Amino acid sequence: KPTGIAGEAMLRAETPQEQQALVGISGRRNLLQNGAMTISQRGTTFTSPSSGTFTLDRWNYERGGGAACTIEQSTDAPNGFGNSIKVTVTTPEGSIGSGDFSQLLYQIEGQDIAPLAYGTSDAKPMVLSFWVKSSVTGSFPFGLQNHNGTRVFPVTYTINHPNTWEYKTISITGDTGGTWVTSGNTVGLRFTFLWVSGSNFTTGVDGGGWTATSSYLGLTSTYTAPIDATNATLQITGVQLELGKVATPFEHRSYGEELALCQRYYYKTYNQSVTPGTVSLAGASASITSTTSSTVHPHYFQFPVEMRASPSLTPYSISGTANRASTSGSYSTSSNTDQTILTSQGGTRAALIISYTTSFQDGYYSMQHLVADAEL
Repeated sequence: KPTGIAGEAMLRAETPQEQQALVGISGRRNLLQNGAMTISQRGTTFTSPSSGTFTLDRWNYERGGGAACTIEQSTDAPNGFGNSIKVTVTTPEGSIGSGDFSQLLYQIEGQDIAPLAYGTSDAKPMVLSFWVKSSVTGSFPFGLQNHNGTRVFPVTYTINHPNTWEYKTISITGDTGGTWVTSGNTVGLRFTFLWVSGSNFTTGVDGGGWTATSSYLGLTSTYTAPIDATNATLQITGVQLELGKVATPFEHRSYGEELALCQRYYYKTYNQSVTPGTVSLAGASASITSTTSSTVHPHYFQFPVEMRASPSLTPYSISGTANRASTSGSYSTSSNTDQTILTSQGGTRAALIISYTTSFQDGYYSMQHLVADAEL
């Protein structure tokens, strides 16, 4: 609960807009990164992404069944925000099978939820707040889960007006039961914004608090949100999950700070406006060769922040080809040859990529990009 003069002013604010004017008057509150959807290192548009595809940073699209959509970083957002994540349905689910679902998933490390004291008698309440806009009205499902889905908190929220930004809050009681991961860098808590869920994910406890279940989602019944229709849209931004019973104004961070927080999970050498795999020279590691014979050539990458875990590594040539390096007699993208990667080694602070070629010449350049992925 906010305290002092500033805290009292926040509590007196009658609307979300008035509260936004008081942003920044208290310390770090949001348990999430990229709640304002400002960071999108992998690209800005994802057409018919497969299940398990990370879209905007930290936001994972998952599905089971035949539904398909386009997900993008949109500049349409409520006042005080610059971006939102936008889902546009291209193929609706139709008949829902028992295992069908479509959702946006966010996961938090166990060590970051330790203050919640979940699974103990001291479990603390939380509140989720967010802005949402949809082309259709109705009830939409939302759910929280522990690391393995054996504890769930299912609930629905209502969109009252089409194509209008609405501010929502969801009160979450502390969970005194179950097993929770509250240390280390593996999954501790996950939550989902859904628009389809089949009968495998039902328990009949919507809005009933935390419950033990073998269900992954724990909704009341088989559910198709109104968004599941061709060209229907759903947009979300300003997502904040915090300790307490009262939602506080969204915790805005600078672009640089938000990017650094996201780079713990995903890092690329490309400029932020460039999608990995694009033909690009800017940001590539480069060095000059000094032999005319067959040789190996190392590329060393220092990460800007320590990553969550040793990442999976995908090198790219400057021609945009995965798992290749480039050699060229000129420092350009127009006259280079892709070369084989011999080995890739990465820790949480740095990576070493070694390429192999039979066509190095004295004074040639060796050039390479890198993507490092340590997402939950």
